[in-house]
Amino acid sequence: MVDTPSIESAIIVVSDRIASGLRENKASGLIRRMISEQSDSFQSTVVVDCVVPEGYDSVVAAINTALKAGAQLVITAGGTGIRAKNQTPEATSSFIHTRYEGLEQHIVMLGSKHTPLAGLSRGIVGVTGRDADAALIINAPSSSGGIKDTWSVMAPVIPNIFEGLRA
Repeated sequence: MVDTPSIESAIIVVSDRIASGLRENKASGLIRRMISEQSDSFQSTVVVDCVVPEGYDSVVAAINTALKAGAQLVITAGGTGIRAKNQTPEATSSFIHTRYEGLEQHIVMLGSKHTPLAGLSRGIVGVTGRDADAALIINAPSSSGGIKDTWSVMAPVIPNIFEGLRA
């Protein structure tokens, strides 16, 4: 690409243990590093980087904050599993206009090469609209492997998604 698109990003880590200080937040740093390594495909400034407890309301509030801050790319990490408080996909769905189910399946298939637990992830990928004002929301699992698998699938197509939205 000659012109690399500029995309405002948000990182939302969804974890009771990290939010309460019982566990170190390694997910934000990993996601920031992966975003910065994509500088040949797109430029990104992280406008929101937060940790919220698991649950529907906290995820909705965090996504709202990210969108109001101008984030066009919202990456969540955590809350995609099978526990009752894992409500990230449900919260994200309330913002999604169009899902990219093929990308969701590709993420699970790639993760399944590393661990059978990948099949338990319920993360979704989609856009909030079909125009230049739309944001792309990506749910990644909380594990570093799950985050890397999600990014491996998504990073190559992010410029194409935004090119299509801005056309």
